[in-house]
Amino acid sequence: MFAHRFRFSELPDSCFKSPATKVSYPDGCVLELFDADDLNNGLLDLKISSLVSPESCLAEIVIGKIKKKASLRINIGEGSRVSIGNGLVGHWFISSWHNSSVVISDDTTANNSVNIAVKVLVEPGATVLVGKDCMFSDGITLQCGGQHSIILLDSREILSLGESRLIIKDHCWIGRDSTIVSSSKEVRIGSGGVVATRAVLTKSITPCCIVAGNPARVVRERVTWSRQFRATKFEVDRLCDQMLSSPA
Repeated sequence: MFAHRFRFSELPDSCFKSPATKVSYPDGCVLELFDADDLNNGLLDLKISSLVSPESCLAEIVIGKIKKKASLRINIGEGSRVSIGNGLVGHWFISSWHNSSVVISDDTTANNSVNIAVKVLVEPGATVLVGKDCMFSDGITLQCGGQHSIILLDSREILSLGESRLIIKDHCWIGRDSTIVSSSKEVRIGSGGVVATRAVLTKSITPCCIVAGNPARVVRERVTWSRQFRATKFEVDRLCDQMLSSPA
């Protein structure tokens, strides 16, 4: 249960890209915070803006406890829902179009030394789910859903009408300048996986593998990773037991 719930009009001007617009959002636009002090203690840099006129927005943003510096640039549409777990770190740009959903789970981090480490671009009706304890470098794009129609000339069929879902399971490492795309389908990265630097991934991958290249392909299986530069034996045993007991 989140202890603090605010209508956008009740938030500080500093929470908006254009402060003058905050009174234009309807009362159904709300921000829920685990700790309201995060807006004032210098840890959370939040800027909200709208993809359409603020009067047309109806969105909910939920943010868990911020423990280290986090920067969130969130563009919302009508029916957007953005949920951020506890312990988020890094610089994030999230564009959530109409009736789309973004969930970033607890203790997921990104680079904190660049203006934008991760772009999350979610088209109408699409869903992005990021698991716990994931690590993102910088220059990363998550694109879920097609921005425009792809049309077959002979049948005049629109190919890009399927549901788009991008799922990154727990404890995944997403490398620098990589791109992950899901358009009219589900793309799933299994838990414990690694996406190498500058990889372009458009298909699902099984747990505990490394993918690299453009297009990305599996280069190593039955592996995982640690945040420690030289993992201790305790850390190695912990991660291996975790991955072997419930890879998903």
